Amino acid sequence: MNINRVLQSCPFAARAAAAIFTAAGLAAMTAGCEDDSFPHTPPDGQGSLIVDNRTGDRLEVFINGVESTRVDNYDYEAYDREPGVCRVVLQERHGSRSYREDVDILEGRLTVMRVRWFDSYSYEVDIYFD
Repeated sequence: MNINRVLQSCPFAARAAAAIFTAAGLAAMTAGCEDDSFPHTPPDGQGSLIVDNRTGDRLEVFINGVESTRVDNYDYEAYDREPGVCRVVLQERHGSRSYREDVDILEGRLTVMRVRWFDSYSYEVDIYFD
């Protein structure tokens, strides 16, 4: 059976096929969309660091050498800080992956660190301001 002949002889089948392909395409395009909004507002005179953990690892977070609240897998944590530069170290709990970076904290803004797996020893981290 030639599918083109069927579609040409039956306009309903052509419309149905087009609708199915369109729906499948839209579903594929939106499947990877991630929500980047965080319901957190920095206190007056401060900024906030958001560690957005998009990995299956639990992260230990150190800010300026001090251990902070851990971030569960596929979760995030907000840390209110004075504006300026701080040193952030992320360490996989009970593992070997790690990441370290100096990060700017801006007054009244969120500094978001989006953490993903890179390889078996490190993380890929995107930093942006919101």
